[in-house]
Amino acid sequence: MFLFKFFFTLPCLSAQLAESSNWPTYHGDTGLRGIAPTTLSNALSVGWRFKVGTAVSQPPIVYNGIIYAVSDRGEVIALGMDGVKIWTNTLPQQPQQELFSTPPLHLDSLLFAGTDKGQLYAFDAGTGAFKWKVKIGDDLYGGLNWLEPQGTNNHTVLALARNSGCLSRLELTAGRVVWASKPIGRSDGSPAVGNGFIVFGACDSALHFISPSTGALLAQTDFDEHGPMAGGTAVDDSRVYAGTRDGSILCADATTFKLLWTHRVASGEIFTTPAITSNLVLAGSSDGSIYCLNRKDGKKIWNVSTEGSPASPVVAGNTVVATSGGTLSLLSLETGKPLWSDKSCDLLSPPAICAGKIIVGTDDGFIILYQSK
Repeated sequence: MFLFKFFFTLPCLSAQLAESSNWPTYHGDTGLRGIAPTTLSNALSVGWRFKVGTAVSQPPIVYNGIIYAVSDRGEVIALGMDGVKIWTNTLPQQPQQELFSTPPLHLDSLLFAGTDKGQLYAFDAGTGAFKWKVKIGDDLYGGLNWLEPQGTNNHTVLALARNSGCLSRLELTAGRVVWASKPIGRSDGSPAVGNGFIVFGACDSALHFISPSTGALLAQTDFDEHGPMAGGTAVDDSRVYAGTRDGSILCADATTFKLLWTHRVASGEIFTTPAITSNLVLAGSSDGSIYCLNRKDGKKIWNVSTEGSPASPVVAGNTVVATSGGTLSLLSLETGKPLWSDKSCDLLSPPAICAGKIIVGTDDGFIILYQSK
């Protein structure tokens, strides 16, 4: 069952965080852990606001000091950390309007983003020049991810088709499809990469474990009584964490494919991607609260109400970073105590965090960088 474990490995959390302060994909890394290798001041101010002109709903990313974002009208943007535009590009004109529906991903000097027409686009990350596109479904949704076989530079990109639940692995140079998994039905979440497996949840109330080498289904872990999953999964070592429609957070073991624990903590859906530290799991719910659980047994440690429905939280040092409605908030990781907040619009994207700074997109057409006062 786990033959592939020896060919696809992921560095341990501490080693991975020590490597760089980049934020190249949604929720930070291939495991979607939501952990930023930086610390934040408890008092932030706006460093700059860049006017895009239309909503930026998808979370930005950061790589080697360059911020990348996609707008809701099909524009892709590269900015310096000083807020100065480096380049922009737009989706080619189509018979029907095509819009970005995934966050961007930076990988091997390329920038990727998926659309609501099922196209995966690749751009030159340095110039913004269009490289290629491949249609891999009716609608791409959730975060893109990548595979990095140990001891090679043969990276490949992963994209999940929303309507079919088909996961595709593609080469970077021309977008050749290496494999496509069998469809399993609607999947709104984001796939996470672990040691010898790729995992994502779906509307069939199950976790699906996929072989990185072949795309074959390794196993399916059902949790029917908790309802569908529409958020991303988070992975560290052999543990998988996710939220469900009935307000539960669950933990599964990727070596046995069994549920280790489930706890219903929220009165609303938990369709966000959890953040996982060495001993904690954090997730936001549509009931307006962020919940913090003990990673070992799932016991609730604290919860705190926010303004609106919080997006997927992120942890930086001893601080929890959360966007909820149009408010950016910092919370104490230990207690959930509010430390600082700022309301800038009606709806913020989930955050990117890099080198002590937070970058978000807004529904009124701005990219904002927050920094220490």
